[in-house]
Amino acid sequence: MEKGIKLTKVDFIILIVIVLFYGIFSFYHLGSFDNPNSFVTGGTYTFSLTESMNIDKMRYFVGNEMEFIKVSYSVDGKSYTEVKTIKDKYAFSWNDFEIGDKIKNIRLELSSKTTLGEIALYNTKEEIVTLQSDSTKALKMIDERHTVPKQISHLNSTYFDEIYFARTAYEYANGLPAYEWVHPPLGKLLMAIPIKLGKMAPFYYRFMGNVAGILMLPVLYILAKRMFKKTKYALFATLLLCFDGFHYAHTRMATVDSFLVLFILLSFLFMYQYLLSKNKSLKHRCFQLFLSGLFMGLSISVKWTGCFAAMGLAILFFIDFFKRYKKKDDFRNEGKDVIIYCTLFFVIIPIIIYIACYLCFPNMYYFQVRNTRELGFIMKNMFDYHAGLKEPHPFYSAWYTWPLMLKPVWYYVGYYGNLKATISGFGNPIVWWLGLLGMFYMIYKCFRKDKRAFCLLIFYICLLISYFKISRGMYLYHYFPALPFAILGATYLIMDITEKCKKNYFYIGILVFVIYFFIYFFKVISGIWIEPQAFEPLKWFDSWIF
Repeated sequence: MEKGIKLTKVDFIILIVIVLFYGIFSFYHLGSFDNPNSFVTGGTYTFSLTESMNIDKMRYFVGNEMEFIKVSYSVDGKSYTEVKTIKDKYAFSWNDFEIGDKIKNIRLELSSKTTLGEIALYNTKEEIVTLQSDSTKALKMIDERHTVPKQISHLNSTYFDEIYFARTAYEYANGLPAYEWVHPPLGKLLMAIPIKLGKMAPFYYRFMGNVAGILMLPVLYILAKRMFKKTKYALFATLLLCFDGFHYAHTRMATVDSFLVLFILLSFLFMYQYLLSKNKSLKHRCFQLFLSGLFMGLSISVKWTGCFAAMGLAILFFIDFFKRYKKKDDFRNEGKDVIIYCTLFFVIIPIIIYIACYLCFPNMYYFQVRNTRELGFIMKNMFDYHAGLKEPHPFYSAWYTWPLMLKPVWYYVGYYGNLKATISGFGNPIVWWLGLLGMFYMIYKCFRKDKRAFCLLIFYICLLISYFKISRGMYLYHYFPALPFAILGATYLIMDITEKCKKNYFYIGILVFVIYFFIYFFKVISGIWIEPQAFEPLKWFDSWIF
């Protein structure tokens, strides 16, 4: 390896400290460990109270499917009055239904597909009352009273796209038809592992995504050390990601983007290590290519965005290939073998991974994928779905606004008395805006024929360029795969300034501001309960909604 790029004992100590610090911090209040896990599907169920009393509300937990629930109650236990039909509630979430009347019995009529996990009736003193039933199936809805939360929040219920991804992970784990089909299966399969080993509760279905978010930190550290050859700049890049609010908020949510970004970073890391290993053996270099192709295939099997990264890998590889094997003898001796290996690593293996993810778990809610013809059919429908996604949405944003973070995505809002909790896909302004400056600086460095800047710029552009002509609605989180490369561009900029000044004042000052603004905006990304007026000073722009 080149001098300075090898990890030292100090690097390992720093990595251990960062991973432990961020790991503990990110797992704190990730979600409840316990939610109802016994469900009933369809049917009519009657519950009786020990005596007639005034009931304020019913709290209920929806399973993986919700069509409707017809609610009726009786004062005398004989005649029932239908009061409401509940529809369209999130999967795996607690909800409240206001009653505000004196009742003796309550009857729930579930549609044939609706799954219900637990119910609880509250009297006017906010106390849970005792329920009874003669039905064995109905008893499943009142057998996990310890799971009923004092308040409904993101800690015990799904929010945003978790209603699709967490639900599908549960269905994979339990051999049920998988609901979410508009992305390849791998991300949901990874999420299903803790659910299968543990239970269907927020901590478990958010576990793997948070682990992926933690692993991004050492991967970025190693990549920055390889690029900039000094521990302090590897540390700088890693701290920028560590204290970025978007990274924190999005990886703690049960969606698949954490895996996508991690695999893209790894594929770039091993390609970059291949580019550095000119004096290594063919076996060593091909191993780097194998790992790059493997993680490229994994990223595509999470989301098709991985194809954009594949385009960047191809550009970097072939530019290096034509320089390395421009002589015919070099091509005959080694170049042909490299092409054969790359065909295996970057074409055949990714295709095998992609197909295997479907064929190992072919049972889809809307589609069956038992052969290549059916796989082609679902891929066509996936493309048509994304191409036709044009209905208005308040958080759509154009690709060129993403680096400026003009319109964050509002993931969650909850109210409890006079308090409010919110989670927004909101980045650290210093990190994002410095990252944009960094990429402009990479353009300048490319004119100076800088190879590191060229690699970063190519990958950054490839992860954005495919959105230029896409007409479907897009969100700020589509910028997430490009964010680590913007951070590396920012690190390059700060490195050159620091080395030129021969002082660390600017380097330290940026880190101080990054940490300060992470703390300053923490209430926007964490879902902590505070008074609503505390959010107002944070809205620097009208488009910042949280």
